[in-house]
Parts: sequence; C-alpha cells; structure tokens
Amino acid sequence: MGDAKNDDLRVGFDSCLKLKFCGSKVTSDAGLLAYRELDEALGLTEMGGDVLTDSRQGRNKQHQLVPLLRQSIYSRLAGYEDVNDAERLCVDPALRHVVGGRASQPDKQAASGSEVGRFETETLSTKRNLMALIAGIGFVSYFVWLILWLLFGRTVFVATEQLLRIRKKLVFPLSSGMIHRSDLESFELMELVHVNDGREVRYWGLDANLSDSAVRLLPKEIDFETADWLGRTLAGWFGVSFARAHETEAIRSRYYEELG
Repeated sequence: MGDAKNDDLRVGFDSCLKLKFCGSKVTSDAGLLAYRELDEALGLTEMGGDVLTDSRQGRNKQHQLVPLLRQSIYSRLAGYEDVNDAERLCVDPALRHVVGGRASQPDKQAASGSEVGRFETETLSTKRNLMALIAGIGFVSYFVWLILWLLFGRTVFVATEQLLRIRKKLVFPLSSGMIHRSDLESFELMELVHVNDGREVRYWGLDANLSDSAVRLLPKEIDFETADWLGRTLAGWFGVSFARAHETEAIRSRYYEELG
C-alpha cells in the first residue's frame, strides 16, 4: 500500500485552527469541534446573544455573553453536568476554541468555575432571559424536527372508494387526515419556487382541490415524475380531473429541457 496523504484538518469557524495528532497536546473533547461547526453554520449561539440580556454591572467583563453561553452549553454536551470541572476545562484546547472570544486567544483561557456559575445562576436566571431560553429551545426543537422530517419523514396515502387517508410518519405516526370523495373536485400538479441565497430552486407539489379549499398533499420537495405519477394515479382512482393537459405538458417539457 502506498503512503496515505496526511493533511491537517481545518474547521470553518476558526481558520487558524488545525486538527492533527500530537501526543504532547491531547484533548478528549475534540468532538465538540463538530458541534461548533454546526453552530457556526446555523448561528444558534449568536442568535442567543441577540435575545439574551447581560445583567452584569461594571466594565471589567473578561468574557462576553456569547462565549459564556457557549461554554455552558458545550461543557454539558461533553458530558460535564455542572461547573465543578470548569477549572480544568477552562484550559482545555478544544473547549477554548469552541467557546471563542477571549478564550481562543494565545495564553488565555475560558471562564473559571465561579464565572460560569455566576453566569448560569444570576444572568441566565433572570425572568427575561428565562423566557428567551424557553422560546429558543422551542425554535431549536422545531428545527431539529424539521431536519428529521425532511430526511426520514414519509407521507402514506391510503385510498378507498369514498376516502383518501393521508398519514405522516417519522419513526412513529405524526398526524393523519382524510378527504371525502364527495368533497374532491380535482388534483393539480404545481410548480413551486423556493429562493435560497438569491438562487431559485424549482420543485413540484401536488394539491387536492376541494369544493371549498385546497390541500397540499406533498409537503416535502419532490421531483416531477413522482408528483406526476401520484397525481394521475389518485385522479384515476377517484375519477376526477388532473390539472389541465396543456399545463401539465408545459411543465413536463420544461422538466426534460432542464435535464438536458
């Protein structure tokens, strides 16, 4: 076997930081760098700094609000349940860099146990900050659920003579609904546009048009062929129309043109 290329790894949140094996400088918490990289991409702790209020008085603040928040969160992620280990962690190279701010500077360190303790018991415990944390936890929970749904979620359709049942599943059933045949008028293939960083992303959805409303049947981004097949299959089963021929053919032609 040839020699493997041994390039140093780097992370996006700190271009000066290199990851490599060096026996004389060891940290057991290098896994925190992956959490920090995700945090940097989503801006979660930066968002926390925008909504939390710093109640500390005076000008002698060695560590700002966001680094203290990161130190509190990341130490828990590493398995340290309280601040008793902060004296050791404050000089840990991995923790210093994921915390950022003053802690990541040469010959500096993260906040001490007493500093982290005061931050958690005095600053975070104010009524305004507690309300902001509750709202933030709700936002993060929804965001995690959304990612899991986009990756692993399934929409199951069960058609009988008189009903169309729609069930959303992740690991377990999330929700269910039904459409009565008497309320169903048509199925319509929809071309949807999502703008991401100024770039248009086009995908297809399927609507069930009812007598007094419309129901989006495919809540996830999906390709043309799947949406087209499902729409035609359901329309044929219930004996209703599926879009309009010239609209469907125009979308189909545009789809195959984009495929080249």
